[in-house]
Amino acid sequence: MKKWRPLWSYRVEETEQWLHEMSARGYHLKRIKMKRQFVFEQGERCEKNYVIDYRSNKEQVAQAGWQEASSTGKWTIYHSQSAKLKPSKEKVYKRLRVHFYVFIMLALFFAPMIFLPLFFMLSLNNNLFAFLIGYGGLLAIILFVTLKFQKKERQFLGVHELSHNKKAIKKIRTAWFYHPYATKKWLMKMFEEGYELDHATNVFFYFIPKKSAFITYEIAYERTITANYFELHKEMGWLLKFTSKNPFYSPTIWAMRYEEGEEKPRLTYEVTEQLQALKRSLKFTTFFTCLLLFSLGCNVIITFSISGLSIFEQITFHTIIFTLNLFLLFLWLFIWVKSFKGYLKEKEQLKLDEVL
Repeated sequence: MKKWRPLWSYRVEETEQWLHEMSARGYHLKRIKMKRQFVFEQGERCEKNYVIDYRSNKEQVAQAGWQEASSTGKWTIYHSQSAKLKPSKEKVYKRLRVHFYVFIMLALFFAPMIFLPLFFMLSLNNNLFAFLIGYGGLLAIILFVTLKFQKKERQFLGVHELSHNKKAIKKIRTAWFYHPYATKKWLMKMFEEGYELDHATNVFFYFIPKKSAFITYEIAYERTITANYFELHKEMGWLLKFTSKNPFYSPTIWAMRYEEGEEKPRLTYEVTEQLQALKRSLKFTTFFTCLLLFSLGCNVIITFSISGLSIFEQITFHTIIFTLNLFLLFLWLFIWVKSFKGYLKEKEQLKLDEVL
C-alpha cells in the first residue's frame, strides 16, 4: 500500500504517531519513494513505535534498541517495540527554525517590492479587489506559517502558556527589551512598593501583591535556546515570567524568591556576557534596518520605472509610494536609534554597577 504524505518533515511528531497507528492496523513502513510517498507492506498487527531523525548517528541510535525502517536523503526512520530512549530532536528543530527564518526574510524582502507597485497599478485600473485577494492570501499564509512554527517551537522547548492572575495591576513599559538593566531596576522598585511581577508581554507588565520578603529578577538574551533550557532553569528554582514569541531573538524574564541570609541568585555574573547579549539585540535590529533600506530602495526604483500613466496619476502614485516608504524608513530608524541608545546606556550602567 502506498500513502502520499506531503510536508511530513515539518510534521515529525504527527508523522511518527501516524506510522504507529498504521502498524497497529498491520501496515508496516517498507520504504519512502520520491521523498513524499510512504510504501507499506501488510503483516501482523503490532504497535510499533517510530522515531524520525535528521542527520542521525545510526550507531548510537541502534545501540538504544532502534532498528532502521527506511531512509531518504538526510532523514532516517527507526522503529522498535521496546526501546525507551529516543534520539534528540535538536537537529530537526534547528532545520525547521532555519527554514522558517528564510521564509520570513524572503517574504519581508519581496512583499513590499511586489505588492506596493501592484496595488496602485490595479487601483488605478479599478482592479483593487483582485489585489486585496492576492495580498490577503499572502498575509494569511505568512500568519499561518508563523503560528504553526511558534506552536511547534513551544512544544519542542517545553514552554507552556503562563498562568494569568485576573486581579493583577497592569503597567505599560514600551521597548523594555532594549533596556534590560533599567527594567530590572524598575521591577525591583515595584517590589519594594509591595508588588511582584505576575507575568509580562511585549508592552504590558502585570503585578500582584508580593508573596515573599525577597525576590530577584533576571532578563536573559539567549543566542539559541535548546530543548532543556526552560526545564533546567525551572529545576534551579527560577520562575518564568515572560518569553518572547519572536523567532529572531529570545528575551526571557526570570524571577526567584529567596530567604533572608541566602545569597542573591543570579543567572549572569559577568558584565561581558550581559554586554554580548545586548550586542546581539543591536545586531538584529541593525540587520533588519539594512534589509529594510535595501528593500525600500528597490521599491522606489521599481515604482519610478512604471510607465503608461498620466501626469496626474504619476504625481499621485509616486507621492503616495514615497510617503509610505518614508514612513516605514523613519519608523524603523526610530527603533534602531532607540536600540543603539539603549545599548550605550546599558553599557554605562553595567560598568558602573560592576565598580560599585
